[in-house]
Amino acid sequence: MDSIRENILKIIANYKADFTRVDREERYKWIAVKHYKENWNIGSTNFSNMLSVAFEKHVNLLGSSYYYPLKVLVEFAKQEPETVRLLFENLYNETLPLNERISSFQQGFDPFVKRQREQYSSWKQSFQDLHAISVYLTFEYPDSYYIFKSSIYRKLAAYVGYAPKHDKKEQYANYADLCDLIREIAVEDEQLTEMSRKRLSPDCFTDTNYRMLATDIAYFGYREAKEAEKQKEEIQREVDVVVPDRAIRYWLYAPGPNARFWDAFFDSSIMAIGWDELGDLREYKTKSEIKSKGLGVNDTLCCWQFANDIKVGDIVFVKPGIFTVIGRGEVLGEYEYDTSKQDGEYRNIRKMKWTHNNPNGFSGTEGQMPLKTLTDVTPYTDYIKKLNAIFSEVEELAPSTDKKVVIAPLKWEKYDSDDFINDIFMSAEQYETLVRLLEHNKNIILQGAPGVGKTYVAKRLAWSMMGEKDESRIQFVQFHQSYSYEDFIMGFRPTQNGFKLKHGTFYEFCKTASDDDENDYFFIIDEINRGNLSKIFGELLMLIENDKRGDSTRLLYENEQFAVPKNLYIIGMMNTADRSLALMDYALRRRFAFFDIEPAFETDSFHEHQDEVNNSKFNALVEAICKLNDEIAVDPLLGKGFRIGHDRFCGSEYDDKKLNEIVDYTIIPLLSEYWVDEPAKVEQWTKTLRGALDGDKSI
Repeated sequence: MDSIRENILKIIANYKADFTRVDREERYKWIAVKHYKENWNIGSTNFSNMLSVAFEKHVNLLGSSYYYPLKVLVEFAKQEPETVRLLFENLYNETLPLNERISSFQQGFDPFVKRQREQYSSWKQSFQDLHAISVYLTFEYPDSYYIFKSSIYRKLAAYVGYAPKHDKKEQYANYADLCDLIREIAVEDEQLTEMSRKRLSPDCFTDTNYRMLATDIAYFGYREAKEAEKQKEEIQREVDVVVPDRAIRYWLYAPGPNARFWDAFFDSSIMAIGWDELGDLREYKTKSEIKSKGLGVNDTLCCWQFANDIKVGDIVFVKPGIFTVIGRGEVLGEYEYDTSKQDGEYRNIRKMKWTHNNPNGFSGTEGQMPLKTLTDVTPYTDYIKKLNAIFSEVEELAPSTDKKVVIAPLKWEKYDSDDFINDIFMSAEQYETLVRLLEHNKNIILQGAPGVGKTYVAKRLAWSMMGEKDESRIQFVQFHQSYSYEDFIMGFRPTQNGFKLKHGTFYEFCKTASDDDENDYFFIIDEINRGNLSKIFGELLMLIENDKRGDSTRLLYENEQFAVPKNLYIIGMMNTADRSLALMDYALRRRFAFFDIEPAFETDSFHEHQDEVNNSKFNALVEAICKLNDEIAVDPLLGKGFRIGHDRFCGSEYDDKKLNEIVDYTIIPLLSEYWVDEPAKVEQWTKTLRGALDGDKSI
């Protein structure tokens, strides 16, 4: 709690320092509440007009270019004033539980929206989300409520280190608790409360309980959190390297020409490289900076990887040349630049636990290895298996009695349902449905149009169910027309001396999961409908069923009883817009649950994303694409599976050039393919999309 308090105090200090600007931009909220209080009349004979007047000072709280809660509210009140009056009477009834009032208010709009959708295809939803309802409640009871926004709560809570007291679903209750804490700390600052009182003109609500002040500080803290994220992203871009989700990596390493420093490095429990003249390698922010010192491509990569990419827990295989391996070890320490060493003594070092040493070389290595000093061989899984097999049969060296060797366990970054909902444009209810389907069926297919983020969702779904980003428990494959049972389960493969039975990806992953039955494993299949599924799964078509997990059958190529473990989940992805693919085999289809990943443009979380992007042209283009998707969905030759996905619109910054490139090089070529026989329609939508970016409202 002390750290949370300190973080909130820092936000308040910055809020006070920026008070003039904040007051200029945010005072409208106090004005809007006062105006509402003066004009609200639940018994008004012209209820829709009263609503318009009472909420007219909202500025952007109840409406923007893509968010229309007030417009929908007023239109509903014009058609059914008594229904809307009753909804507000119920919402403002403080004797009823809050969740019950919110749910009742939202459900009350459903029949109206359904009727409007039947008449106007552009009607999608009521927009009466938790944010809009919190505005209504705050305007009516400003001494009891806070204006809520999901994105503000999530980012601010993470920024200050706030842990929710209520269930994660109770976002408003958790947000209110956080705002209560902010208010409690804020009122202790007499200078702040005096500043807040003095800025309130006669047309402002007096805010004697400082709840609106707490809301304003929360929003300010949210903007601070966004700026901190942006700076972090900028630093990452400057580094000029993409760091994958962390898993153990495997390296081939040469300790000098012909391994001439191997004995010294082994005795000192270090690995080291030269290029001492470069100084501390951490001073170089990009590989280009290292290369500018006159190094070749391989030497540049070696220096960069040694300082930045190797991590504690990685495995290093030592080679004297290109034909044999003489040692193995585990990385114990971060990169160091040892200035106590003389020039030429290899000052760039990492502490190691060397587990194996044989100057004559270990038998079993095959083929020629790279000549480079340092090589990341992690992607070469078969080669790593051969190396690991060699050392699994050789006893590790006993640790020296005068040294205490401690291997730091690999720690995976935590990842839960909140992280998933924050990363994916999906509601908590949709996420819970998705998890239930996968837990019950064991197998699920995420299907949708191109660009809706199916692969992105699949990996994060696995992380969220594991509770951490454990890459060792995820296997990813992509099916294609040449993919076979031999690739997937097992089959004979050519070698130099004939043919050898080789186990496939799914077989080995099942074995790994079976040996670790206390943890869940996830097998992700991209483009699952591109393969011949019956041919690929073979006799396992039965064993992947939920109620057949753990049952065994004899495999085709080997006299072995094989089972698919209960702790293994299969997630497939299917592109619904690929006309070249046949429908899935019904026998396989019934073994999977199917979950539609929709374009997210009209979700609450995407609207929050638009708030964060804060670009009018971006919003105009999104609005045009929503209309385009409506037309694609009703086209008898296309349909919903051909709509435009949101993946091109998930970034944080969009300038005119980037938006024009999305239209000209992504969307228009796709439309030209969709409507190859209707060039006039392509031309019309080309004008519409480009017009959205040019600010042409008439198109």
